[in-house]
This record gives sequence, structure tokens and C-alpha cells, in this order.
Amino acid sequence: MISVLSLVVLGSAISMIVYALENKASPPDILITIFTTTLSGLIGLFVKPPSSS
Repeated sequence: MISVLSLVVLGSAISMIVYALENKASPPDILITIFTTTLSGLIGLFVKPPSSS
């Protein structure tokens, strides 16, 4: 699961960079949504909940 989320984060980040370089515009909202959602999912897997301390 972690490897799939990592691949999605990497793929969407590369897609945003390529899109911005080719079109000289901000990337579409769907790419930003995919990137931020998968990145927050990865962070959620590695960060301990505050109640566990």
C-alpha cells in the first residue's frame, strides 16, 4: 500500500511539473487534488496519533 501511494505521489508531482513546463500555466485542479490527497495519506501512515504518547 505504501509503495502504491508513493508511486501516485511521484507520478502526480512529475505530471504537474511537466504540465507547467509545457503549458506555462498552473496545473489542473485534479492533479493538485490527487497529489495532496495521496501525500496526506502517506503522512497519516507514518505519524503517530497524539493520543498514543
